[in-house]
Amino acid sequence: MKQCLIIFYLIFVLKPTKVNAANLPALKALFIETYDSHYIHGMCGKNVYEFVAEAKRLKINLERAYVAKIIGSGFLETSGFYTRFEKNKRSMLGYFHMVFIADGHVFDFDLALQDALPLHEYVRLQFTPPYQPYRIFGVLFDPVLDFPWWEVTRYELDDYLDGIEKPTWKMKMSEYVDIEKVMAIKRNNENLSL
Repeated sequence: MKQCLIIFYLIFVLKPTKVNAANLPALKALFIETYDSHYIHGMCGKNVYEFVAEAKRLKINLERAYVAKIIGSGFLETSGFYTRFEKNKRSMLGYFHMVFIADGHVFDFDLALQDALPLHEYVRLQFTPPYQPYRIFGVLFDPVLDFPWWEVTRYELDDYLDGIEKPTWKMKMSEYVDIEKVMAIKRNNENLSL
């Protein structure tokens, strides 16, 4: 009898609570709608700001969402390899790059895809070269060696909209993503699970 009461308590009293997550379908639809109309070249921070402001205006669920600043290392700085203007070629994104992340999916207005990608697939497509060895000005770019020194900083959405650059956390790229998992993904957009 005691076991039945414990099972009843576990099933009916301690119901598992659902963790709220961002509304990915609504965010993806908004991203597709604003991909060109809200895009300003070289203004990744402003592009993300306008996207977040519009999502808030539309009352889209933004739980488990944040803004990330990605800073590359060395003379290569923050290079993208699948941008609007240079697919499968190196393109400078600047000293840093800002993206919106919701429920493990990255929204990047500079990516040459109007879709949000899972984090590891995004990092593989945007920040690693299409083939290896890949040389830039004669210098080997090896993500396995270079990525650990990149930095990722998280900003909460309300702070970001208020212009407060107070990070929640900052970590090395090697702490943020599993670099081996990133590099195991085939590096061309046809083989990513879009």
